[in-house]
Amino acid sequence: MPVKLSVSDLKHQMIEEEFGENVFEETREFLPGDKTLPDFLKTEEKLSRGTDYGTLVHKCMQFMPMGINTDVKEFLADMQAKKRLTAEEAAKMPVSKFVTFLKSPLAERIRKAEEEGRFYREKQFMILINAKDINADKYGESEKKVPVQGVIDAMFIEDGEIVILDYKTDRVEEGAEDPEGRLVKLYKMQLDLYAQAAERLLGLKVKEKLLYSFSLEKEIRVV
Repeated sequence: MPVKLSVSDLKHQMIEEEFGENVFEETREFLPGDKTLPDFLKTEEKLSRGTDYGTLVHKCMQFMPMGINTDVKEFLADMQAKKRLTAEEAAKMPVSKFVTFLKSPLAERIRKAEEEGRFYREKQFMILINAKDINADKYGESEKKVPVQGVIDAMFIEDGEIVILDYKTDRVEEGAEDPEGRLVKLYKMQLDLYAQAAERLLGLKVKEKLLYSFSLEKEIRVV
């Protein structure tokens, strides 16, 4: 029985069950041409300094203003000025994909919540979960509580209820079979844990759990 788990640990378990043991989480560095990582989970090429595309996209979303007139290139220049990105890292960022997100109905919903002070980014949490709810095959019907910690990318309150949002950079190959379904399968447990944590933190009900795929440039509902 583990003393403590992170959401990343649980994500690894799901990925390993889907693809085998020698796989990495979606933001881990990999070498171009590495055959151990399924194409579906790759993001972009390796960057210098050991920081990868997925991590940098998440960093940008942590700080990006949600204002409708946001100039993404100006924002990336500001990130460089504040030493949050190098010039090389900024050049790798998907400007057009950021713009698509900022013009989406989802971003409009976020802007409204932000104006009301109800938009939250990078919320850390630790909650106790029954071991059986983490992995019944491994832990059986154990009622032992296991601490699980993680960070919610973003969440906002809308009409008195919580919307959970998680950004994903998994590369989806053109013509891939049911990419939305595969993303949901891989990350449903993660979003379910975020929902539990958010309800305990804010004392409100979660009404919606969303993935935003930068590869597909769309939101995906997780039920």
